[in-house]
Amino acid sequence: MGKAFLSESSPLGVDQHITADCLADRTKLARAYALLSEVDELVCDPALLEKALGLSRIAVLARAEDLEGHVGNITLESLRIEPKEKPDSAVILMHGLGADGHDFESLVPELRLPPVPSIRWVFPHAPVRPVTINGGLSMPAWFDIMAIDGWAGEDESGIRETAAAIGVLVRAERDNGIAPERIILAGFSQGGAMALFTALRWPERLGGVAALSCWLPLAGTLPAEAHKENSAAPVFMAHGTLDPMVPLRLAESSRDLLRATGYPVTWLTYPMAHNVCAAEVADLREWLLGVLPAAGL
Repeated sequence: MGKAFLSESSPLGVDQHITADCLADRTKLARAYALLSEVDELVCDPALLEKALGLSRIAVLARAEDLEGHVGNITLESLRIEPKEKPDSAVILMHGLGADGHDFESLVPELRLPPVPSIRWVFPHAPVRPVTINGGLSMPAWFDIMAIDGWAGEDESGIRETAAAIGVLVRAERDNGIAPERIILAGFSQGGAMALFTALRWPERLGGVAALSCWLPLAGTLPAEAHKENSAAPVFMAHGTLDPMVPLRLAESSRDLLRATGYPVTWLTYPMAHNVCAAEVADLREWLLGVLPAAGL
């Protein structure tokens, strides 16, 4: 049996503690996203992956300008789900640690949304990098994690570099005709942390941010970096009261900071661990239908 480690994949109910041996199988079966260092070279060859698996992706610019003008070197590729009609809205949703963009693909039909708003769903794949909390094992991650306790050091450069790449996705939707106020940033766990970090600093008014089972990274920098354009952006935060990975108190402290800063936060908890439940999906549906029409429908 391989060594167990932290993973945030399969959020819709699968046990989160999996083994390195299981993840070796995942490299073959789950979209060729290698979680072991010996296959990193394969993951860095998009042409080979495309040929082998025929994944549906959106290639994004390799160099992205972030909110402060710093240039990052991260490339994101994404799964995109198009609505039947011309899209008037977009949700960009980031997965959790160790997963990929396909992890939340099933959320779209589960939400049972009406034809209007007409939403394009964008599910980016995190780059593969070593993760300290998992003994340096390489896996899809938006940034390195030393610990999830609110006291450990944070990977500031990784967080800001990923925010730059997410910014490219936002601009791509804007350039494709989606108004910024019709764009929602969302995510689960580590992906939710990136949604919060990016949305609150974004220089154009967004439709809102949905943050599931997560926390606000680099919280101490928010007062100086928050952009006034999103000072009133709706925030949906949901968390499991039994979450063993992202402590409830850490999410609560993020909620309290956001509310103290003036953000309209919808806060909901559920008797679950580190996953997503049916009641949460229903609440997210109602929130989405509320904020998108308010943004222009």
